[in-house]
Amino acid sequence: MSRILIVALMVFTLPAMAQQRKKASAARSKMSKTQVQKQKFKLPFKLIPTVGIAHFTLAEADVVRADQGLHVGVLADFDFNGMIFQTGLTYLQAGGKMPVEGDNQIRLSNANVRMEYLVAHAAVKKFVYKNDVYLKGGVSPMLNTRSEMEVRWASDGKSGRHVEKLTDIRDLDLLAEVGAGFELPQSYNGMKMGAELTFHRGMLNVIKSAGADGYNQGMILSGFVAL
Repeated sequence: MSRILIVALMVFTLPAMAQQRKKASAARSKMSKTQVQKQKFKLPFKLIPTVGIAHFTLAEADVVRADQGLHVGVLADFDFNGMIFQTGLTYLQAGGKMPVEGDNQIRLSNANVRMEYLVAHAAVKKFVYKNDVYLKGGVSPMLNTRSEMEVRWASDGKSGRHVEKLTDIRDLDLLAEVGAGFELPQSYNGMKMGAELTFHRGMLNVIKSAGADGYNQGMILSGFVAL
């Protein structure tokens, strides 16, 4: 009798156990396919939103002094066996300050020379200490989108500002850069924060007027998040 019971149990339980194993195998297969799909959609580059302060002037234009502006945009790093090519698009406020003279009746502030650019970055990065500290350098073309001079005035208790468009600024420039930066070793949900300091020098005279020289030059201190 006991043998009959054992055989009956085996007949009813073995198919159920086989079905459970089949379901478990299918679930594992589905999970592995999902992991493979996630790996397939991994971006081939590192996306880097960046924002910083630009301290620029027009070099060789003696009357222009340095002034602060904004530098913001998105960069992308492509890693080729440890040598990183960086590209991207940023917005840069360059220009400077220029002294102006008033008279006994009208007081004038310094003239703010504002030059705004879209910069198409092309640089090479190399980590020199672990994956934390790096050096970089490159030459980036940039397009002038706005050039103007603003002067603030005050007279007889009144004040205002005068803005004049600068028509003798060239549209294109090539901006050479060298610098260094670091990334924090800790990551937060796959993101790494860092900062860099770069020196920039324009390679083209951006002033059209004959006999006048002016080259974009300055420093940029930026913070970024590497995604």
